[in-house]
Amino acid sequence: MAQVIATPPTEEDLLCEYCGRIFKDWVVHYACHCSHTHEEQEQFWDINDNHSDIDLTVFLCNIEDDNYVDILLGGPCHLLDNVQCHCEFLKISFNHITRIMDKTPFIA
Repeated sequence: MAQVIATPPTEEDLLCEYCGRIFKDWVVHYACHCSHTHEEQEQFWDINDNHSDIDLTVFLCNIEDDNYVDILLGGPCHLLDNVQCHCEFLKISFNHITRIMDKTPFIA
């Protein structure tokens, strides 16, 4: 997980071997756009919908992809205002990122 957090976007365009899309940020691509990880993306939203407030879901759906990924990786979010809620969300998020890492060559 630390390697994912510490990996910056690249300056060059990369081609996804799974979906054929061009991207610069591995984490954003696999967490948000790659058809190869679509099932994991859907699973995250299903789990999140069952464990989080609707306001959080709406907020996450309406922010930029890089901000969304920052929150998945533990960045601050004003809607995660209590420790229990924040810890539950982090558990769901880290499990989501781990499932994606298991399915892809996350870091080039």
